[in-house]
Order: sequence, then C-alpha cells, then structure tokens
Amino acid sequence: MKTIDFYRFTIPFRPANVKFAPCFLILAIWLTSASAQPPASPETTSTISTDAGSTESKEKEDEYHLFKPMVWGAEQEYNLQVGGEVRARAEYRDNFDLNDSNNSSNDGLGFLRTRINFDLTYGTVVRAFVEFVDARVIDAKQEQNQEDHGDLHQAFLDFKQPGNGPWALRVGRQELSLGRDKRLVDASNWSNLRRRFDGVTAMYRTEDLDADLFVLHPNYYERRRGDDIITGRGRPRQDEFLYGAYTTSRHFKPHTLESYFLGHTDKDSHRTYAPDRKSEDGTYGSANRYTVGSVLYGPLRETDAGTLSYTAEGAFQFGRYSKDQIRAHFLRGDLTYEWEQPWKPSLGLVGTLASGDDDPNDGVAGGFNNLFGTNHSPYGIIDFVRPRNLRELALIGKIQPTKKLSFQAEAHSYWMDSKKDEWSNGPGENAIRDITGRSGSAIGQELSLTAEYQSSKCLTYESGVARFFPSTFPAASGRSDPANFFYFQTRYRF
Repeated sequence: MKTIDFYRFTIPFRPANVKFAPCFLILAIWLTSASAQPPASPETTSTISTDAGSTESKEKEDEYHLFKPMVWGAEQEYNLQVGGEVRARAEYRDNFDLNDSNNSSNDGLGFLRTRINFDLTYGTVVRAFVEFVDARVIDAKQEQNQEDHGDLHQAFLDFKQPGNGPWALRVGRQELSLGRDKRLVDASNWSNLRRRFDGVTAMYRTEDLDADLFVLHPNYYERRRGDDIITGRGRPRQDEFLYGAYTTSRHFKPHTLESYFLGHTDKDSHRTYAPDRKSEDGTYGSANRYTVGSVLYGPLRETDAGTLSYTAEGAFQFGRYSKDQIRAHFLRGDLTYEWEQPWKPSLGLVGTLASGDDDPNDGVAGGFNNLFGTNHSPYGIIDFVRPRNLRELALIGKIQPTKKLSFQAEAHSYWMDSKKDEWSNGPGENAIRDITGRSGSAIGQELSLTAEYQSSKCLTYESGVARFFPSTFPAASGRSDPANFFYFQTRYRF
C-alpha cells in the first residue's frame, strides 16, 4: 500500500491509482502561481439579468474573469466576455459497501472538468451565451456516469424587455437552479457534468417578486449499454418534460416566501433501462408527477449578540406512476444561530422528512422524488442518502477565521420513513430493502468536516473528510462496518 500526501493529509491509494495524483498536484501548483496576481474585474458588465438558469449570478461571475470584455460598435453596444473554469478533484472512498471483508468498493479516483464560455450581449436587450465542457474521470474502478470528452453544455439566447422592464425570455440549452436552497432543481456543481435542459424559461424580476415559468426537456449525458446507462454525448429525452412555475416573494420582509408548482412528465411507456417506469404490479407505463410546495425563511430574533434564523418547507406530490397513484410528501426545517463574533460562528439544527412507500402492493407510490435536486451536501457529503424514505436530524456548525478561510462540521443521523421501503442511495449496486420491516429503520450516522480556502478571486481550494457509521438496518444485511471518504479539490475560474 502506498500513500499520497495532500498538504499534510496522508491518504492510502492502490498502486494502480498513484499515477494520477501527480497530475493534480502539478495542476494545483500551476494554478497557484498563475493566480499570484488576481485579475482585475472587467470595466464593463452586462446589464442583462442572468440569475435564472444559473447557480451564480452574472454580477458575481464578473469578479472572476481573467480577460476584460471586448467592446465594439458605434455606441459600444456589443460586449463579448470570455470565461471559464478548470476544476480538479481527487477522492478516496473506503469501504463504501460497509463490509470490511470485501475490498472491491475501495477506490481512489479523480475528476477533471474544464468549462469555456462565450457571453455576447447587444445593448441591454439581447444576450447569446455558449459554453463547452470537457469532463474526465481518472482511474475509477466503476462507471461514474460523469465523463464526456468535449461537448456543447449550454447554448441559449436571452431577450429582455426593452425599457428596463421586468420580463426576460431564455430559449435554448440552459442550466436551471430554483430557489435559495435548490432542493428540487439544481445544476449540481459537485457533479463533473452539471445538469442542463433544452427549452424555454420566462423570467420576471422586480424588487419584491421573482418568478420563473418554464417548459424544458432534461438533457442527459448518457448512452445505453444493453439495459444499463453509461455516460456519453449529451442528448435530450424527447418523451420527458419538466415544466412549472417558481416564485420568490419579498413582500413580507425580512421574511421570504418561495412557492412552486413543478410538473415532471415521462411519456415513454416501455423503458426497459434505468430508470424504468413500472408500477408495483410490474406493469410498464408513463409517469406524471406533480409537486406543489412552499418555503419560508428569515430571522426570528436579531440582537447585538447574534441572529436566530429559520427555514420551513413543505411539499406534496401527486399524479400517476404507470398504474400506481402517487401520494408523497416532504418536510424540512432548520434553526440556526449566528453569533456576532470575529469568526462568525454559527450552529444549526436541521430536520428532514421525505416519505417512503409503506406497502409495496397497494398500488400507491408513496416515495418522495426530489426531481432534479442535488443529493450532495444538504444531507451529508458521503452521499449515502437522498430525500426519499428518509428521516434526518443534523447539527451543522460553521466558523470563518478569515475572509478567505472557512470550516464546516456536520453530524447527521438517518432513519427510514418506512421500514418496508428501500434505503435510497444506499451503498452497493442494488438497493437494500426488507419488505417485512423486521430489519428496523435506523440507517446510521455521518460525521464530516470540510474546509474551503479562497486563495484569490480566481483560485479556491476545498477539502473534506467524512465517516459513516451503519446502524441496525444495513447491519441486518451484513453491512455493519464504517465507511470513510476524503476529497481534495482545486478550482480555477477565469
């Protein structure tokens, strides 16, 4: 067994994996030297809002551009900004099958993602955006579904209402992230291949109200290998649609209310590859899932000592899944206190309930589906759970010793909502399920610590470590040993 040192962290790697590690270290050193002098912010910025369909606003992205925009025209009405990102991440996954006697799940692997985009605006009313991506997986033992060697990731046109009106229209291939916490629709930056859609989004922006209306095809990086899905060139599923409306109201300041209706339709009535659409009696069919819900958040109490804030969300799903009726729900809430101290310490208590399926033979699909939301970070970083058949309690603490350095520690406890349903996102290739319910509902606990250091406006380092302790439910199927996870990531934006 050989080891690799990442800034005083010693991580074991199989000899076959050692070959990729120097690439990450060389890249990190090069990026550090390249960012010794932070690039100046562009002198000219676009006045077209781009906060819909993107995880980060245009105003924030402007701070990271290495190249100044090219401006031309009789009235300087054309503005072309070139930007992008190089991100490299090394991961070590230990005992992800929760069985010490089987080492096949141990893996040391890497992810490398390069994005280059061209952002052209004409005045304040028209914008054309094109982005290319190259995503590579390095030395992984298993298919990660995260690789595409050069592809068109985004290509859309924005048309803004003249006269600084509140409306804008986006047409084409685009990312979409909805709401402050993005629990149901998110581009998912942790993934090597960010999520995108093909279609139309209408955006309404005022001081007190934001609204997004959309009709989109999910565009997947996938291709079939028999009945399995592996990564490939991006393509839309023409039979699948995401549509609806998402609003954010600031009429009740300092509180904010988000409300949404999301429809997810899959008209493919005989898909044999994952995710297939079969009812509980095994009948293939189409699916129509509708989600309605709202989120309320804001401060509960503000004093000179600190601020106590809250979040409360509730959602209900209905529709049909082949022959089954959909009846599912989702609840979450948190209370967070942030002290007015130099390191900005905060401590939060988080609770989540995502319904499971109580009876596998009653013709009712009771498991909540988080649609296109991310599973990473909100529910821990080892990614053994997702918001389906889940009850969770967590404590999350944060400190920021400097403007550039921050730490976050988390402790999560997980249970299944229904003892007879499966453990969603559990380790191994097949979902773990006990339809008798005799294995109990306790899944386990996760402890994690992450750190982020922003070396400059362009360069960010991030690292995290986690340990998962299985409880009675996985132990009943012979999965009783802890799992470990470590990652080190560098990101350079230009």
